[in-house]
Amino acid sequence: NTEIRCGKIIPYLPSGKRDKNQNPNWWHSIKKMNCQIRQCFFGDHLIPDSKLPLAIVESAKTAIIMDVMLPQYTWLSSEGSNGLQDHKCHSITGYDVTLFPD
Repeated sequence: NTEIRCGKIIPYLPSGKRDKNQNPNWWHSIKKMNCQIRQCFFGDHLIPDSKLPLAIVESAKTAIIMDVMLPQYTWLSSEGSNGLQDHKCHSITGYDVTLFPD
């Protein structure tokens, strides 16, 4: 099904820090599903309904925390320092966007 999006499963320790001893896994790998991965911004689904300026950070965890701390933005994550790629940015065209390094 081409409508299926994949999900990355990231292991965290009870302290809230990432478990660096375990690699992330992908939901479609666990379920033995075929899908084509074309990553988007974490939170990309929130953009069409938002009237707020967009804020992009590197980590999904940071985006979630900042959504509570500074709700005057719609928070997105690039999912890594190399995550600001052209194919992702079509969804933010025409919006007021601020990048915050984390």
